[in-house]
Amino acid sequence: MQLSLTHSELLIKKSRRMIQYRLQQADDSIKEATVLLKEGMSFRAVTNRLYYAMFYTVLALLQEKQIGTSSPDFSTGEWVHFPKHSDNR
Repeated sequence: MQLSLTHSELLIKKSRRMIQYRLQQADDSIKEATVLLKEGMSFRAVTNRLYYAMFYTVLALLQEKQIGTSSPDFSTGEWVHFPKHSDNR
């Protein structure tokens, strides 16, 4: 017998999946940066991948704190939310 999840439980499950997805993206970006560095690629390329690792990590944090969106846009100032809430634990 399968129990159905409440709407709230479904949202929590979806949020956890998104957090795991963002953290996986961050981990993949770090691995890519490592390969680029070992292959002697430009520091700009390495830095780009590390930047995105941090970006995805912040998205995961925003999701965990329920203050982010699934499609951040620098032009709308979405990043201003992070410093404002970063001390809230």
